[in-house]
Amino acid sequence: MKSPRRDPVHRIALSRGFNLLLRTLFTVPYRDMDTGFRLIRREVANAIIPHVKQLSTFTAEFVVRAHYEGYRITAVPVAHYARKTGRTIFSSGLFLCRFCIYQFRGALRMRREFRRKGLLP
Repeated sequence: MKSPRRDPVHRIALSRGFNLLLRTLFTVPYRDMDTGFRLIRREVANAIIPHVKQLSTFTAEFVVRAHYEGYRITAVPVAHYARKTGRTIFSSGLFLCRFCIYQFRGALRMRREFRRKGLLP
């Protein structure tokens, strides 16, 4: 988890909404599933990575799948600094809208997959 988070308000809101969606759909306890900082054992990565396919945010799907496989996940705060140069790809409203729809559909597909496997009620 980024601490303290120094992103624009809209990025923070999107991140919180996405994490809330994943916590709701998959009943996972994690606050920030999409941070790009991960320390992962090789055997865990080798077991989970081949199954990641629904979300364009690899890390979020990886966390949900690892949780359901029974792996231990611990959140540790990392320093986060404001962007000094360049622009995020999320600066375009149309791109952002398409991305949100894609993520929502991917989360629903993953939920259906988990239900078929008997992981969710």
